[in-house]
Order: sequence, then structure tokens, then C-alpha cells
Amino acid sequence: MKLSINISRLTLIVALLLSMTSAEHISAQEGPLTTRIDLTCEQTFSGDITLIAQGRYKEGRSYSPLTSQEFEFYAYIKGEEQILGSSSTDNEGFARFDIKSLEGWDLDEDFYYTIGVNYEGTDQYEDNFEEYNFKRAKLKVETDDSEDKNIEIQIVEIIDGEELPVEDIEIAVAVPMMFSDLIIGSDYTDEDGMVSMIFPNDLPGGENGNISFIAKTIDADDYGVVTQSLNKVWGIPKATVIEESRSLWTPDAPLWMVATFSILMLVVWGHFIYIIYTLVKVKNDVKLNPA
Repeated sequence: MKLSINISRLTLIVALLLSMTSAEHISAQEGPLTTRIDLTCEQTFSGDITLIAQGRYKEGRSYSPLTSQEFEFYAYIKGEEQILGSSSTDNEGFARFDIKSLEGWDLDEDFYYTIGVNYEGTDQYEDNFEEYNFKRAKLKVETDDSEDKNIEIQIVEIIDGEELPVEDIEIAVAVPMMFSDLIIGSDYTDEDGMVSMIFPNDLPGGENGNISFIAKTIDADDYGVVTQSLNKVWGIPKATVIEESRSLWTPDAPLWMVATFSILMLVVWGHFIYIIYTLVKVKNDVKLNPA
């Protein structure tokens, strides 16, 4: 009797736990999915700025790209929040918006600009927003066209029109590839905001050896991604393929000779097959009609 009561209690406890788990699972699925937005910017040497927002939604324990959704970008200009424009997210959840000028934008006491992005959400995804503070900066790149192919890079932040070097910023040199950038070197800036690297000699280039590469900051939270693009004749020239004519003295025979040989072989093998077929037929006829 006691064993029966204990089994009943155990069964009841298991049933309660299962019902609680099911209730939590059902409640977790109710309502729009949780979203997350990351915001940064890219600054080029020419002064152009691109705002970059990445949206993701959480389903289960993992995040997936928030695709084909409208993001609205804003900034604080003359003491007010002003809408800059909007952009839709791509297949990887990224939305980009280009800025040509920061004229009139508000600066805080530490010379940071503030940008933001709004997402209104849908029935499926919850609304969200994110803000990001950054300073103006740029990269200065000098190259040595000698055999060493030396690259010197300096990062400076721009405050009231004055350029000040920034120490301890990681800067990389990369060659754009089809799916991602090939990092060929990186280092941290010294007290003068400088790094120096040697460009490798074994990278393939275009027909004349032209090769494009970029210098960019890595994980520079105060500045976003600061870049400068360059093009140098530092690559290995693309090999020129020369098609040799088909001649008797080349590895590839003339087409007329290949065609003639093929026809002759078909005729010869055709005769062999016909002879074998005839012999087999005669043998079968003899078996069916013995003398």
C-alpha cells in the first residue's frame, strides 16, 4: 500500500512539472519575438559617413537576421531629435544610411556625436531602438613604392578642426575578397597614432599587377570603423593565356586530322562489328537448320 501511494505521488509530481514546462513554453511563444539592434558607423578619408544598423530577432536560444524591415535613423541637431531618413534591412539584417555632412549636429562636452535608429516593430517582431556615440576620425596612409612595399598609417581624431593622434587603436590592412576581407596584417598604434606594415609580395593582382586594399580600424568603439581605400601596382600580374594554333607540331592536332581519324576508326570498328554479327548469325542458322 505504501509503495502504491509513493508511486501515485511521483506520478502527480511528474505531471505537474510537465504541465508547468508546457505552460512556460506556450507563454514564451505568445506575443512578438524579441529583437536586438546593434548600431555603428563607418568613416572614410573623404569625410563620408555611413550609419550601419544590424537587426536580429530571437527565436528559441539563437538570434537570426531581421530581414526586409524598415529602420529609421535620427540624430540630434540644434538641440532637437531630427529624422535623417530610413533604410530597409538586407538578407543579413543590415540597414545602411549615408551622411555627407555633420554641419549643425550637436556635440557633447567630450566631442561625441549621437546617432540613433528606431524600429517600429510588427505583429511578429517587437519594436526597438538603439543609440550610438562617436567621434570624428580619419586614417592617413602613406606608401613606399620601393621593393619593401612599406605602409605607414596614422589615425587622428578631429576636434574643432584640429587633428589629434590616437594611441592604442588596432588597425588592419586587408584585401577585399569575394565573401570577406583577407587580413594581411594588423597592429596597435603608438603614441603618435602610427602603425607600420609590409605588404606581401605573393598576392595576385590584375593584368598589370593592380591590387586594391583597405586600411581600417578594428573594434574602435569611439570612432566606429574608420577606413581608407588604396590601389597600388603591388600584385602579381595575371598570367596572359596565349592560345596556340592547332598544327602538326603542337600537342593538339589540327581539327581536320582529328575528324578524319575519328571517321576512319568508326569505319574500321564498324566492319569488325558487322563481321562478328554475321558469324554469330551463321552459327545460329546452322544450329537451327542442320544439314
